[in-house]
Amino acid sequence: MHASFSRFTVTRTAVLVVMAGALGACVMNERLQTPLLVAGSRVLQVFWVNAYPDPNGIQILGRVRRQEFYLGSIRGHLHIEGRFADNSAPVTVDTRWNVLPARGAKTAAFQALLKTDRPTEVVLVRVEHRLYDDDRAPAT
Repeated sequence: MHASFSRFTVTRTAVLVVMAGALGACVMNERLQTPLLVAGSRVLQVFWVNAYPDPNGIQILGRVRRQEFYLGSIRGHLHIEGRFADNSAPVTVDTRWNVLPARGAKTAAFQALLKTDRPTEVVLVRVEHRLYDDDRAPAT
């Protein structure tokens, strides 16, 4: 009986060590304080957008949902842009969201990596829903 108690104690200690390691990893990947500018559209709402440090740049995570009372299909993509203070060329990436249910107020997640070797110099991250591919946008 004493042996099984020891095994339980060792197992419980191992679980606590693993949980502490996971908590430490979350603290290390603390959300960046970079300002975020989010622009949805008449059909898609973008929300809960956060930026996190990544060894290859800045990881952008967020969620989308249909605008209230919109039941049609949602085309397009999310265009994400990181701007620098020195006005050098911004870093950009396009991404799509996971499957968005056709009905109800359900949401879908999205994520993207803004690849840059200067993540601390990014002063603004803009997330925008675009209906068309950047090279196929209609003439205005």
